[in-house]
Amino acid sequence: MSRQHLKGIAIATGLYRPARLLERALIPSKCRDLQSGIDFYRQFIGQDDLCFDIGANRGNKTEMMLMLGATVVSVEPQPDLVREIRARTAPYAHKSIVVQSATGEREGVAKLNLRAESAFATLLDDWVGQATGTLEVPITTLDTLVKKNGIPRFIKLDVEGYESETLRGLSYPVPFLSLEYHCTNDGIARAHTCIELLSRSGPVEINATLEEDYFFLLESWMSGADFRGNFPACLEQRLWGDLIVRRAI
Repeated sequence: MSRQHLKGIAIATGLYRPARLLERALIPSKCRDLQSGIDFYRQFIGQDDLCFDIGANRGNKTEMMLMLGATVVSVEPQPDLVREIRARTAPYAHKSIVVQSATGEREGVAKLNLRAESAFATLLDDWVGQATGTLEVPITTLDTLVKKNGIPRFIKLDVEGYESETLRGLSYPVPFLSLEYHCTNDGIARAHTCIELLSRSGPVEINATLEEDYFFLLESWMSGADFRGNFPACLEQRLWGDLIVRRAI
C-alpha cells in the first residue's frame, strides 16, 4: 500500500492530524524544520494578517502562516492535495480558506500536467518530473482573490514555472511576496520577468533563501534593478530557492 493511499485513509477516517503530531513527536527534525519556518516568516507575518499561499501543495507553508495567527487563502488545483490541506488546517478552519484552482493571467480553464511527485505538477507543457497524466482545472487570478478576500500582506507563490503568468493577473501592490527561483537559463529569464512585473507598481527590494532553508543568503536587501543585474552571480550560482520581494520603503 502506497504512502499516498495510507494518507488518503488517514484523511477519510479523521486520523490525519493525530498521525502528523505523532510523526513530529517521533522525528525531532520535523519539529525543528517547522519552527525554523515559523521563525523566518514571523519577520513578515503577524496576528490577523491576510496571506495567500499560491500553489499550496500539501499546505506546509499554509500551516506555518496559520500558526502565526494569519488568515490564509490557500490555492491548489490538485483534488487530493486540497483534501490534505483541509485536514491539515482543520484546527484553524475559521482562518483557513482553501480554493481548488490554478492561477494565471485571466480566469478560465486549463490543462494541468500531473507528475509522479505532486509538487512538480504544472500548467507548462515542458517541466521536470515524470508525467503521469493531465487534469482539467479552473484558473483564477490574484486580482480575483484580492477582490474576494482583500489585499494580502504576504503572498507565497510556487507554481512550477508559471509565476510570471500568475503575476500578470495581479494589479495590486503587496508588501511582501516570495517566489521560487531556478539558476537555469529559463529560470533566470523567468526571475527577471517576475521582478520587472512586480516593479511596475513601485520599486522593490529583494533577498533570497536557499532551497528549503530559512535564512537569507544576502547580507542586505538589493534593489530590483541591482538584483536583476547581478542574478544569479550574487547567489553564488545556487541551484534553486526562494526570492523574497518587498516594497521599497
